Amino acid sequence: GYSYGTWLGSWYAKLFPQQTGRMLLDGNVSWNTTMEHAFGLQPAAFERDFRDALAPYLARQNATFGLGGTGAEVYAAQNRLAEPLRSVMGNIIAQFLYQRDAYHFAGELLKTTVVLDALIKAHPDATSDELMSLAAQATYFDDPDMNARAAQNAQFLLMSRESELNLAPFPVELDASSSTFTAITCNDTPWTSTLEQARAKG
Repeated sequence: GYSYGTWLGSWYAKLFPQQTGRMLLDGNVSWNTTMEHAFGLQPAAFERDFRDALAPYLARQNATFGLGGTGAEVYAAQNRLAEPLRSVMGNIIAQFLYQRDAYHFAGELLKTTVVLDALIKAHPDATSDELMSLAAQATYFDDPDMNARAAQNAQFLLMSRESELNLAPFPVELDASSSTFTAITCNDTPWTSTLEQARAKG
C-alpha cells in the first residue's frame, strides 16, 4: 500500500502478525502518531518530493520545458509564481507526485503556468476575458502538439485563478472517495481540536 495504506497495513501487521506475509510500504505515513499530526506533515513531504525528485527530472528535460537547467532553478520557477497561481499549481503538482509517469505532464503544466504568470504581470489591468484571449495567442512550446495542449490548459488555469480570486461560500458535496477519506482521517485516531474550535479558526 501507499500513503494511508501504509498506516493501515502497519497496524494490521502489528495486530495480526500471524495473518501477515510480505508487505511493501511506499510513501509511508507514520503509524506512531495521530492522523492529525501525520497529515500535518504532508505539505513538507510534498515540497521535499517536488524539490528532490520532480524538479531535478524537469531540469534534465530543460530542452523541452525551459524551466531551468538545475533542480534549484525549476524549484525557483514555481516559487516565483504570483498567488493564486502558485497555490493552484502547487495543488496540481502534489497530485502528480503520486505518479512518476505523470512527471512529463507536470512539466507541461508548470511551464504553461510560468508563461501565464509572466503574461498576467505584463498586463496587470487586463480583465479575465482579455487574459483568456491573450493566453489563447501565447506561445508556450515550440512543439505544435504541446503548444496546443498548453493553450487549452491555460484556459483551465485562468479559470482556477479566477475562482480563487473570487471565493464565495458554497455547499460542500463529497463523492464516495472524499467521504471515505474524511471519515477515516477524522475518526481513525483522536483529534486535538473540536468542531467548534475548527469553525472558530475558519
